[in-house]
Amino acid sequence: MPRTLKAFLCSGLFFLAFNTLLHGQQLAVKNVKFTQRADSKVIVTYDLMGSPSQKYLIELFLLTPDSEEKIPLSLMNLAGDVGMDVRAGKSKKIIWDLLQEFPQGLSGDDFVFKVEAVVQKGKSKKWPWITGGIAVAGGVAYYFLSRPKNSDLSTNFPNPPARP
Repeated sequence: MPRTLKAFLCSGLFFLAFNTLLHGQQLAVKNVKFTQRADSKVIVTYDLMGSPSQKYLIELFLLTPDSEEKIPLSLMNLAGDVGMDVRAGKSKKIIWDLLQEFPQGLSGDDFVFKVEAVVQKGKSKKWPWITGGIAVAGGVAYYFLSRPKNSDLSTNFPNPPARP
């Protein structure tokens, strides 16, 4: 295999492996805390661990006492670091207007908030994979196209068997 082809293929494979490591950071939501203000608005704070270049979709849920039921909270009553286009970082804040969502309030005091994050779909960063794939495909094409060609192919094939 020519030296330039090896270098080209190796750089393409290195690029793909490096890209995988860059995007392999663990997504996690940590340190979820909340406080309720006098105006019945609830402030939920959290830390979002993940790739700083990636955007995330953040959802806020209320867990009911004595159950694992998750009540999704309406984005219309939420403000701050929630919904689409949220980037990783510490001390993220969501403001929830409790009385807009539940005009009668909530009975009980042992509710828990759950913040969930998923990698945002849509404008994904596929170009590194495409570029790496093109590099590898180009190296393979170069290898096959630059091989010495056999000028007389007819001598490589046996004669067909005679028919009776």
